[in-house]
Amino acid sequence: MRHREKIIDSQLVLERLANMAIDLFATACVIARTQTLIDDCGVEQCEREIQLCDLFCVEAGRRFRGNRNMLDGREEEV
Repeated sequence: MRHREKIIDSQLVLERLANMAIDLFATACVIARTQTLIDDCGVEQCEREIQLCDLFCVEAGRRFRGNRNMLDGREEEV
């Protein structure tokens, strides 16, 4: 029982790091897919996809910063 707190804290740190890595990877995938669509169809045909990509990146950035702030011991900043 004496190591329980350390184990729980370590698991929370790993969860936050994993979520940060997932958001980074997903952001890279979304940007790459959007760029491929732009290359294939042109910017004019991909306005909606560009907006969705931008929205995803903004939201992923917020999640990433929230997880980073929690790792630093700060409250989540929006």
